[in-house]
Amino acid sequence: MELDRFMDQVLAAAKEAGLTTAEVYYRGADSFSATAIAGNIDNYEVSQTQGISLRGTLNGRMGYASTEAF
Repeated sequence: MELDRFMDQVLAAAKEAGLTTAEVYYRGADSFSATAIAGNIDNYEVSQTQGISLRGTLNGRMGYASTEAF
């Protein structure tokens, strides 16, 4: 699913649940590192991190939820 579409669905679900204000925040990053000794690759690492959070107001109180598990 496209990220923009997913975020729209999260906001729609928040509105349906009764939140009077809501915002969704996404952050993602890719990382690559490598070390070489005498022209030979000694170590390398490839990683990807991502997370999404929702902040909103319900009954005059603000709440926050987030996850990195997709």
